[in-house]
Amino acid sequence: MALRLRRGTEAERQLITPLQGELIYATDTKQLYVGDGAAVGGILVGPLANNLVNDLTPQLGGDLDLNSNNITGVGNINIDGTITATGNIGLGDADDDSITVGGVINSSLRPAQTQAYTLGTENRQWQHVYTGGATIDQQLTVESIALQGSIVNEANSSTIYNSTTDTLTATNLEGDLSGSVLSDDSTTIFVDSDQFRISNGTLTLNGDTVESTTPLINIGQEGLTGVVINANTVTTNKIGVDNTTNNMPFNTVQGSRAGETNVQVGDLMGAYAISGLGDGGFVPKVIITGEVDVVTGTNDLPGKILLGVQDYDGNFTAEVSVNSRHHLAAPVVKHTPFANASARDTAIPSSVVEAGMVIYLQDTNKLQVNNDGTTTGWVDLN
Repeated sequence: MALRLRRGTEAERQLITPLQGELIYATDTKQLYVGDGAAVGGILVGPLANNLVNDLTPQLGGDLDLNSNNITGVGNINIDGTITATGNIGLGDADDDSITVGGVINSSLRPAQTQAYTLGTENRQWQHVYTGGATIDQQLTVESIALQGSIVNEANSSTIYNSTTDTLTATNLEGDLSGSVLSDDSTTIFVDSDQFRISNGTLTLNGDTVESTTPLINIGQEGLTGVVINANTVTTNKIGVDNTTNNMPFNTVQGSRAGETNVQVGDLMGAYAISGLGDGGFVPKVIITGEVDVVTGTNDLPGKILLGVQDYDGNFTAEVSVNSRHHLAAPVVKHTPFANASARDTAIPSSVVEAGMVIYLQDTNKLQVNNDGTTTGWVDLN
C-alpha cells in the first residue's frame, strides 16, 4: 500500500501554511517541502540541485571535486590562501585587463619558445631592471650606460674597462669618438674636443683622402725637427691654376731667423733634397736651395736658386745658380751635340725649334744659335 502526500502546484503551495512535520509536494517543480507550522509553503527538502543558487552564504564541508567539469561564470574569485594549478593558465584576454602581482615570484620565468616573446614594448617600457647578471645573444641598444664596476672579456678574463684605474683597454675601437682621449698625465693622445690631434702614435688611413674645412693644413709645429713622408710618389694638386704667379701650385718652404726675425743676405732659407741610402744612412745627392741674394736694386731681400749635386769624390757644392738678375752660372756648360745639320733638323723640327736655341755640330765643330725660330735660322757662333 502506497503513502500519498499532500500535493498541488507551486502556486497552490504558496497559499498553504503546513503543520509541523506535514509534507507538501509541488507537482510542477517536482520539489518536496516540510512544514514547521509557521513558514508559508513550508521549507524545501529537495531535490538539492539549486541549493547554491538560493543560499546566499553557501559553504563546503569538504573538498570540492569537479569530476572533470569546469567552473564557468561572470564574477570575481577571492581566496585567502595558496593556489596550486597545473595545466595551461591564461591571465587576461584584452589590453585593458590588469594583472597585479603583490607578492614575490618563487621560481624561474621561462618562455615556451626561445627568442619568441618580448618583455615590454616600445610604448610600454619597464622603468628599471635589477639583475645579478645578463646574457644577451643579440644586439643591446641603450641610450647611456653608468658603470659601477669593470668590464671583463669572459672569453679570456681580460679587463676591458678597469673601474679602479678608470682605464679602457681594447685591441680595436670601431665607430665614432666624441670628446677627448687623454693620457694619464692629461696630455692629448688621440682626440681633442677643440681640435683634432694625433700624438705618441701612428695614424693609419684606410681611405686615400685627408680633407680640411680650413684653407690651410699645418703638419708639425715650431721646435720639431721635421716631417718624414714615406711614399713612392708625393703629388700636390692645385685646382684652378692660371697664368699668374699668385695662383701657381707651390710646395712652400718658409725660413726665418731665430725669434722669427727677417732673413739676411746669404741666408739659406730652405731646400728640397733628394737623398740616397748609403754610408750608414740617407745622404743628400741633389739639393735645390733657396738663398737670399746680394742686394743690387730696390728689393732689400732678392732671391737666388742654387742647384747642387754630390760629385765623383763625394763632395757636395752648389756651383750652378740662377741669381736675382736672371744670370745662369755654371762651371761647365754642355750644349747638345748633333752629328750634322740633318740630324739636328730631325731632332729639332719646325714644331719644336725656337729662337735662342744653342747646339753643337760635330761635323763642322761649330756652335750654332737659332735666330728666328725656323729650321733655316741656324747660324754659326764661331
